[in-house]
Amino acid sequence: MSRDGQHFSKVGVQQKTVNNAKASYQFFYLVRPNDFGRYYFRVKQRWLDGYYRYTDIRSIEFTNPSFSTVSIYPNPSSGNVGLKFIAAKAGNYGVEVSNAAGQIISRKDLVVAETDYKQLGLLQKGTYYVKITEQSTQASTIHQVYVQ
Repeated sequence: MSRDGQHFSKVGVQQKTVNNAKASYQFFYLVRPNDFGRYYFRVKQRWLDGYYRYTDIRSIEFTNPSFSTVSIYPNPSSGNVGLKFIAAKAGNYGVEVSNAAGQIISRKDLVVAETDYKQLGLLQKGTYYVKITEQSTQASTIHQVYVQ
């Protein structure tokens, strides 16, 4: 499992249950409360002789209804990026912007009205992850933004 699609950690092991190549398996992952956003998954398949391979990476977006009206605008961007809130919960939000390597490049505390637009600032070309946390509940979501 990964939050950035590059750095993965093991979250479980599924043992083989049948002895043929047509076996089908299901995998489950429980998201922690208030930890929404995009998750990346891959499966490592290992043979008895030590050979292993990874499946293609799949991603799933877990959304929090509290954040369904919060978006990154524009996305993709030419560098000037903002957060658009439409009929959102008014209040205090924390915002962290991380680069593709996972380094936090900026943090901001925002006071947001139900309908609002807040500038995040100018970003250089690349892929970024914006974590938005509603301060009273600590509910959070992560959005990806591309700067061209």
